[in-house]
Amino acid sequence: YSSDIEAKHLMFTNTSILQCIRKLFGNDVFDKNGCLDRKKLGQKVFSNIHLLNELNAIVHPLVREHFKEWIKKQTNSPYILNESAIIFEHNLHKELDAVIVVLAPENIRIKRVIGRDHFQENEVLQRINNQITDHERKQKGNYFIINDEQIPVIPQVLNINTLLLSKSKEG
Repeated sequence: YSSDIEAKHLMFTNTSILQCIRKLFGNDVFDKNGCLDRKKLGQKVFSNIHLLNELNAIVHPLVREHFKEWIKKQTNSPYILNESAIIFEHNLHKELDAVIVVLAPENIRIKRVIGRDHFQENEVLQRINNQITDHERKQKGNYFIINDEQIPVIPQVLNINTLLLSKSKEG
């Protein structure tokens, strides 16, 4: 389950979310066709922690409910994965059996986000600065994948898969 993808989807399709966003931010974060402009919204919230928290309070409870409904449909899975960049920040980890943390040096993360989302470096840094540190992630996670372009990722994933499958068979 990709929390980020589902949050984006809900932000564009859920009428109550859009109404709350319009009420909180006005028409500034909508384009001329009335569609949410995520880039404008991001510029506002990632430079103001209060606004970010208010937006998260609107979106994340609905994403969490959507996730719970999605789980009910996963009847033939030995385990369920929930990908979320802010799993610890919103205490979702307390509802999970284990957390796999993917770690990469900040410079690589910045480069990847710029390449994927076409953000400026300062925009990426604003987002990173609103997340917990890797040190905190290391203290809270159960399993770790190093994604630094040097250590192969697939063997790490397969090792964790083996561990998780053996735990799911235990009970």
